[in-house]
Amino acid sequence: MERYKLGKNDFDQINDLINVTMIVSRLYDDLCNLEIEGKKDTEQYSKFFNCLDVALNTEKNQYDKCNLTFPKTVSIINYLLFEKFRSRAQNDIEYVVNLDYKEKVLKRILNMLVSIIAPTKSNIKEILTTTDSKLNAFYSAIEIDKALEKDILNNYIYILSEKSLKENSLSIKKNLIVSKYLVAFINQDIERNLISSNFESLDTMYISAKFLSDYIKIEKDKYDEIKKSYGMKLVEYQILRLLNIGDIDYDDVIKSSSILSQCMIRSIFLLLDEESLENLNYDFNKLIESKEYWNRHSKDEMGRQLVVNCFRSIKKDRSKVKIISLRK
Repeated sequence: MERYKLGKNDFDQINDLINVTMIVSRLYDDLCNLEIEGKKDTEQYSKFFNCLDVALNTEKNQYDKCNLTFPKTVSIINYLLFEKFRSRAQNDIEYVVNLDYKEKVLKRILNMLVSIIAPTKSNIKEILTTTDSKLNAFYSAIEIDKALEKDILNNYIYILSEKSLKENSLSIKKNLIVSKYLVAFINQDIERNLISSNFESLDTMYISAKFLSDYIKIEKDKYDEIKKSYGMKLVEYQILRLLNIGDIDYDDVIKSSSILSQCMIRSIFLLLDEESLENLNYDFNKLIESKEYWNRHSKDEMGRQLVVNCFRSIKKDRSKVKIISLRK
């Protein structure tokens, strides 16, 4: 299309990226289904796991062949966003809790393309020392947001895996396992972690964004401000999702989706300080006591209780978290 300044060769390359990503997607589905069937420790799982490694290398080679300059990559991203991708999710964290993964191939491609044009951990030192102070702050915030997202998703998988082990419903357990593989599929940072651990969650929860903030010399107050702003923006959306659950509609599909949101809320809570959590709890109680909310949800006890349960999990969850930092 002329408006995107892409030619026939570019569209051929986009189709090649879609095709190779679909191969990766099918291997993810195979591995996921085997885990759901209790066949993770089998020769068949190992076979598909090794095939995934080959497919990922093929995928990388395909991106290299595309000669993705900055303008070309931006044009492809815009084309996919406005012509192909229909999801309204603003980020990976919103996307994974919706249980609607029809566009996961495009989501992976978009994330891969964005990572190509985004500043990386290896070059951020150079970026920060060659730009003015306002641009320094801008890039710092981007990198910290990215690190916080990685922490949230890693800890989400940890909490999700705990939930999965305790879940008796096979249909719900299936959805929880599917969500774990989906996170790895769309997010390359999580993918590297889970592949290195054979798709097992970490042995504990971590906040590693502090290490990055120390490395690029962000002041503690600024880091705390970025972390709070990022966490509050994300958690309010997840809380509202739970509050909109109607008791009468609480079937296995809705329950699965609600568990994903609960796991995400608990993971995001780990970023927030005590004052922020107290303010959030105050706002939550104020909302559920409001006339407007009560008129619509007076009989919907389930959603309110699920949010309360998330607040009650804070102390236990925090006891399992390690903060990784360069500074004492």
